[in-house]
Amino acid sequence: MKVRRYTLVYAGILLCWFVFQGCTTKINNIKDTPIQSYQGNSLSLPEIRQAIIKAGLQKKWVMEEKKPGEITGRLNPGRYTVEVAIPYSTKNYSILYRNSTGLKANGEKIHRKYKRIINELQNAIRTGITLAHHRPASKTRKKAPAPTPPPQKVRPTIEVKKEELKKPPKEEGPSMDEFADWLRQVEKEEAGSANPSAAYQE
Repeated sequence: MKVRRYTLVYAGILLCWFVFQGCTTKINNIKDTPIQSYQGNSLSLPEIRQAIIKAGLQKKWVMEEKKPGEITGRLNPGRYTVEVAIPYSTKNYSILYRNSTGLKANGEKIHRKYKRIINELQNAIRTGITLAHHRPASKTRKKAPAPTPPPQKVRPTIEVKKEELKKPPKEEGPSMDEFADWLRQVEKEEAGSANPSAAYQE
């Protein structure tokens, strides 16, 4: 009977150990997730910070920036607590484990629920950064240079003096009086050539 009792005790211990191992997993630190640019535009550091904080708040995290370039996130739904550090730059960001309670953390092992919690936060941050690219560009965001317009042809300007505008246009050719005198002179010459004797008698 004693042997059977000891066997049942050992079997119960082994069963509890296997159950505990099945509920734990390795602590997952997400390191250097790249932040992609969109159509040549890169997000500024304040825009990335705002996207990370907003994503955490949507998942009921308490987000606080204790030093520049790093946000501390805390989640406390009641049954457990989680604390992570989120260092970030304009190129990448990370989610690093700091502390927890109620998740059976032991060295590098922790309850598998932690992995699901961190993956949800990671997906929310990715979505927030993607949406930040589609918001109106802020003053701090780098804009793509505008294309240079083609050179315009400059038309030469003609300067006209005021004195020239006031002068009347010059008349070209003989006046009417000069033309009438010339016509009478031609008629006299034709008449003289038609009657030369009369011109001689005179």
